[in-house]
Amino acid sequence: MEKIKFVHINEKDNSVISLFELKEGDFIVLPDGKEVKIFENVPPSHKIATYALKAGDPIIKYGEEIGIAACDIPQGGWIHAHNISESQAFEQSVSESLKEGSSK
Repeated sequence: MEKIKFVHINEKDNSVISLFELKEGDFIVLPDGKEVKIFENVPPSHKIATYALKAGDPIIKYGEEIGIAACDIPQGGWIHAHNISESQAFEQSVSESLKEGSSK
């Protein structure tokens, strides 16, 4: 039995979370059966693009937009601080959470 390599939380997600280090050239198989070749080494608990993203595309995790691609990210690419920017939706969500927390 092959061990589980990643977590895919929501069908809207265009990223998955690695459960352990994945090496360039490894493959993962998405829930829909599509194979994705890992483009570069990905540390444990980091995001991987399930398809190629263009600069400005939203990055979806847990069914929610968590940021935007700061540059093109290939399918199987590592998504991290070096290639993701905060989106207005994310900033608004954080701002609202902070307001709610300060009013308690």
